[in-house]
Amino acid sequence: MTTFIGIVAGGTLLFYAILMQGGVGIFWNVPALMIVFGGTLAALLISYPLPRVLKVTGVLLQLLQKDVQHASWVIKLMVELSFKARQQSLLALDEELNKVDNRLVKLGLELVIDGQPANMIRELLETELSFIQTRHRSGEHIFRSASRFAPSFGLIGT
Repeated sequence: MTTFIGIVAGGTLLFYAILMQGGVGIFWNVPALMIVFGGTLAALLISYPLPRVLKVTGVLLQLLQKDVQHASWVIKLMVELSFKARQQSLLALDEELNKVDNRLVKLGLELVIDGQPANMIRELLETELSFIQTRHRSGEHIFRSASRFAPSFGLIGT
């Protein structure tokens, strides 16, 4: 609750101070924005290869567009699929593949339908998950670097 009060109070005081100084126009400075964003981008391009930086921008766009998936949907899906497999057969799960949009879940489901041993499925999914986490950490490093560079360029821009 105190966080909410702090955000509201701080935001109100900030906007009131801006209005007292003559409006938002005074605080809108295009050259300063160019220094901040351009400098941050230049520092990122110096620090990381271009393909990695471009991948992160794609990830950022996906992050802003997609809803966060919670683990509960996977549990619900697995329960439904297990009932279907018991009532019909594992091959009946094949028609459910098109309904699954998560790549990792889909891979696991394909392996189960193919009749692969449980320990092999587990190892393969753990390896795939490890690769996913490594890719995400790579993107995280770029975002962390940008968060370190931007304030410095913000000071230069002011």
